[in-house]
Amino acid sequence: MKYRRINGKIIVRLDPGEEIVKCLEELRDREKINGFFFGIGTVNYLRLGFYDFEKRSYIEKIISEDLEVTSLIGNIGKDRIHSHITVTDREYRAYGGHMIEARVSGTLEIIISEIGIDLTTKTSEITGGKIIDI
Repeated sequence: MKYRRINGKIIVRLDPGEEIVKCLEELRDREKINGFFFGIGTVNYLRLGFYDFEKRSYIEKIISEDLEVTSLIGNIGKDRIHSHITVTDREYRAYGGHMIEARVSGTLEIIISEIGIDLTTKTSEITGGKIIDI
C-alpha cells in the first residue's frame, strides 16, 4: 500500500495481493483517519454481504474471479470501516453489496476525504446494524 496526504485528502494505491479492508484498517490506525472514501480498480476475490433485516445478519456471496471495481464507496471511522462495492465480470454482469473482504488483482485507487471529527457507531434499534452516531 502506498499513500500520500494532499489538502485534507489521502490518495491510496493498493497493489496485487493486498486486502482492501485490512489495508484501510491499517491506514486508519496509523493516520487516525475519519472520513469518507471512493475508489476504482480490480479484484480477484470478493466476499459480499447483503443485510437481511429479519435475521439481522449478512447473507454472504463469494466471487473468485477477475472483476472490475466500478464503484467502491464508504466511511472510515475509529471503530468501523463500512463500505459498499459494485463490480462487473467478463460478461458485464454487475454484483454489489457490503464489502466484507476483497483482494486486489491489478490495482485499486482510493481517495479518502477527512472530515475532522471522530466517526463512531452505535447499534440501530430498527435494523440491529451499526450506524453512525450523530
